[in-house]
Amino acid sequence: MLERIGQVAYCLQLLAGARLHDVFHVSQLKAYTGAPLAAPVLLPPVQDGRLLLAPERVLRAQRRRGNWHVLVQWHSLSADDATWEPLAEFKEQYPEVQLEDKLFAEAGRDVMTSIQYSKRNRSSSG
Repeated sequence: MLERIGQVAYCLQLLAGARLHDVFHVSQLKAYTGAPLAAPVLLPPVQDGRLLLAPERVLRAQRRRGNWHVLVQWHSLSADDATWEPLAEFKEQYPEVQLEDKLFAEAGRDVMTSIQYSKRNRSSSG
């Protein structure tokens, strides 16, 4: 508790990144009983009331109608819950995730058009 505000409100110290107002009515508070916590409990990140998932690893890549998609395994979810995400959006939202080149080398065909992609043989004509 940081301070008492008026007769019925208190300003509380919240965890960094908490998206809550730090002033609470006394009716919303309960006295804490027990030993103090050694470290604050870290809450998972949320946005607009929804849990933000963190990528654990990228399993595969596919080219669909000319656009790359990656199959993402998420932390704390089973492998069956992995989802296909558009590569551009994934890289924008998770720039810290390193994608392996071999994912894209192994995914050489477009699954929507069945076109096989390969490097063009550049021969010089003279």
